[in-house]
Amino acid sequence: MLELSDESIQLNRTRECHLHKHRIIARHTIALNHIRNAFYKRIGQLELNAFEPVIFYTLFESIEALGHAAQTLTDNCILGITANEKHCKDLVNASAGIATALCPSIGYAASAALAKESLKTNVPVRTLAVTKGYVTEAEA
Repeated sequence: MLELSDESIQLNRTRECHLHKHRIIARHTIALNHIRNAFYKRIGQLELNAFEPVIFYTLFESIEALGHAAQTLTDNCILGITANEKHCKDLVNASAGIATALCPSIGYAASAALAKESLKTNVPVRTLAVTKGYVTEAEA
């Protein structure tokens, strides 16, 4: 059972619910309109001008439903999200992918060797580049 007094858990749970609701609306819109249009197509009714409004009705219904779902998702889930800058910096510093930024200055072979060594030893590329003398501490 979720602890309702913990705000962070409740906030994450609320966001998950909104995301799930958005997926349901999208799937419902796609499935319902496909079934409706396939049914009328199968019985040959979409060839008549009288049934063309069915296509437009389903189109406008889909646009309206998805528009409301997108607005709800934006208001209740997307707004207010902030990045954890320290965690993002830690992820970038731990990534071997930053070795590609060194390619113009030290060359592909040297940066590839740094990336491989970083992955093998779990030492950040930045640290390896400084210790091997490719860049200074100030440049890193």
